[in-house]
Amino acid sequence: QQVWRLHYQGDYEQAYQLGMTLSPAGLFPALYAKLIHTTYLIHDIKKKEERFLEVDQVLARTLPLAPNYNFITFGDTYQKVRRLELMTTSQATTSGLLGPTQNKLKELHYEFPDNPLYSAMLAGIDAGIIERVGGFIGSITYGANEEEAIKLFKQAIKLQPNLVVLYNEFAQAILRLNNEDHNKLLLSLLNQCVTLIAYSAEEALNQHSCQSLLMQQNEHFYK
Repeated sequence: QQVWRLHYQGDYEQAYQLGMTLSPAGLFPALYAKLIHTTYLIHDIKKKEERFLEVDQVLARTLPLAPNYNFITFGDTYQKVRRLELMTTSQATTSGLLGPTQNKLKELHYEFPDNPLYSAMLAGIDAGIIERVGGFIGSITYGANEEEAIKLFKQAIKLQPNLVVLYNEFAQAILRLNNEDHNKLLLSLLNQCVTLIAYSAEEALNQHSCQSLLMQQNEHFYK
């Protein structure tokens, strides 16, 4: 409980250090704290990659011991998605991560359709695929579909309309799709995001991301 408390407060490095001393019970909250800290607060790409790989190495040893612990599986797919985001298109397509990570997210989504985080992460990786290789190749090769990605995000928000992270991830995905038809939806999501109550430091980081994106979009639209 103390590890999660530190995480919610935004003391991610303390949460990680404490959690790693409480293994196995503290292992996942420790790694999750490290993932969130790395995703939102580490800006050097090389350092990001190193920290994500450190999590990957621990999870590679842990997953075989807890194959049915879905949150650990999600944490593993989360770090892989974040690593893919840092790669060039050629690196991503030859990494061996893209297809298996997408398939694992599909499994989580189909097994737990009422979990909005699983749906959002699946929609996000599909949007990333479309951004990199285009809609046609993305559909033929990976089954990624723009309309389906939008639908998944809308379903996720319907399930948890007050979850800040969903709005931020949805907005980021729309930017990846680079389709002006979604401009009104993008602004609506960002405006909703910044008015929600952030109940944790993680949500506050997502809300800050929404605020930054909203400022950028307003500057773009009202030039």
